[in-house]
Amino acid sequence: MEFSNKLSVILPGIIIGVILFQTVVVAPTVFKSLGAELASPFLRAIFPRLFLFIALFGFASCLERGFSNNELSFGFISALATVIFMLICFFLVPMTNKAKDDQNDGLFRGLHSLSVALTLVVLVVNCFTVFI
Repeated sequence: MEFSNKLSVILPGIIIGVILFQTVVVAPTVFKSLGAELASPFLRAIFPRLFLFIALFGFASCLERGFSNNELSFGFISALATVIFMLICFFLVPMTNKAKDDQNDGLFRGLHSLSVALTLVVLVVNCFTVFI
């Protein structure tokens, strides 16, 4: 297998792993061990970094797809969607935090649900990229 072909699996695989690790291990552990009062500052610090980290790997995947294949492929589109959706999530964080601080529960739920949905889409398209 060529190095470029390996990268086309490794980069989306890292994205999948990061999202699953955050969802299955980090978030539940934080809430159980720190409690809501201490968990909030930690999560406010980690989520922007998480979204940028995933966007960075999405960007690397875009570059890999662009240089290895000159046609518009599902892999390139999924990598581009990863970058765009994770940047949207990154920019939603301050608005989501403000809604929570202002006790605007409806807005908080909407913004949080949007970031969860976008992250889920990123997870699914990267799974398709690796496994299909």
